[in-house]
Amino acid sequence: MNSPKPTPAPRAKRSVRARARRRPSRSGWLWFGALLGAGGALVSAFVGWALASGPGTGKRVILEIPENPSSTQVAQLFAERQLITSPWLFSFYLDIVRRGVPIQPGSHIFNDALSPRDLTRRLGRLKQRGSRKVTIVEGFDSWQVAERLEANDVCSAEAFVKVAFDPEALKEVRLEKSAEGFLFPATYDFREDSDPRLVLYQLVKEARRRLIEVLKSEPDGLNRLKNDFGMGVSEILTLASIVEKEAARADERALIAGVFLNRLSDPNFQPRQALQSDPTAAYGCRLLGATIPSCVGFGGKITPAMLRDSLNPYNTYAHPGLPPGPICNPGLGAVRAVLSPAETDYLYFVAVGGGKHAFSRTYAEHQRVYAPKPGAAPVPVATTPQPPGN
Repeated sequence: MNSPKPTPAPRAKRSVRARARRRPSRSGWLWFGALLGAGGALVSAFVGWALASGPGTGKRVILEIPENPSSTQVAQLFAERQLITSPWLFSFYLDIVRRGVPIQPGSHIFNDALSPRDLTRRLGRLKQRGSRKVTIVEGFDSWQVAERLEANDVCSAEAFVKVAFDPEALKEVRLEKSAEGFLFPATYDFREDSDPRLVLYQLVKEARRRLIEVLKSEPDGLNRLKNDFGMGVSEILTLASIVEKEAARADERALIAGVFLNRLSDPNFQPRQALQSDPTAAYGCRLLGATIPSCVGFGGKITPAMLRDSLNPYNTYAHPGLPPGPICNPGLGAVRAVLSPAETDYLYFVAVGGGKHAFSRTYAEHQRVYAPKPGAAPVPVATTPQPPGN
């Protein structure tokens, strides 16, 4: 016989007061809502600050960012150059985004109107930063290319020139001595605040692509220059750069190229194989500066002393043949002129105004071009030990 199950003891009823204590009060909800609202307002204000323009008016600022800097270091650098107004807030912002934005060391180009977000994009060289269309003009040298890049916030001029002549950077693009001649004149899309090495790579890559095309289109000219003058691509570019600097008009490029090739090949031209081009001496002064006595204080004006100075290796009055390398970055028109020069017996040319030149076969003819008209001031001629060539 089964014994009856014990009856469970009745549960104690919760008091109304206990239940009331577990239910949030109305004031509690109000406080919670206030905290949420304040937090949202803070987040909204912080986002607004990150997107707001900087304290300046767009002044360009170039900074060298060290390896592995702390957020505090970067913020202090920015504050010193007046890119930001709150170092603490910017440092806090960098700490938040640091995982997704690895700061790139080296030369950076900013401006004081950029928002904290845009400053950070440039620091990490993110794809979201802006881009610029930049036109490199035919005949620009490395310094002019660098100035154009800086003016468009692509990279600093100083950093680009350094890379264009840096042996290690040149190895990466398979060049020696310098990138002069391979900074191809064209219009490019560059990211703002780009690594100068990447800019160099893009310019040289375009130069090689265009040069391959034009050399393939002129096989006869290429073979003639190789067989008659021993010229390779580097020498062709060097002569094209001189033609680019001397020819103000496209329709005279082939004539001027022909004159220089005649000077290299004519045994009667004196001094032998002297190209006698003023821009070559000027380039040597810009490149080597005060290490050349006649170049001390050079500001762009070519002097007779410069044309006499044999210590300038680029001076084609003092040294026969081509200079050590290109003196600017020629366009395809100048390269084609060298590959297909005008066939004349001209050995001299001189500017006569309006970008035009007068061409002569003999030095006597050349002198007559210089002779002033009655009552006119004489045309200044560089004083050189030998008759001027152009």
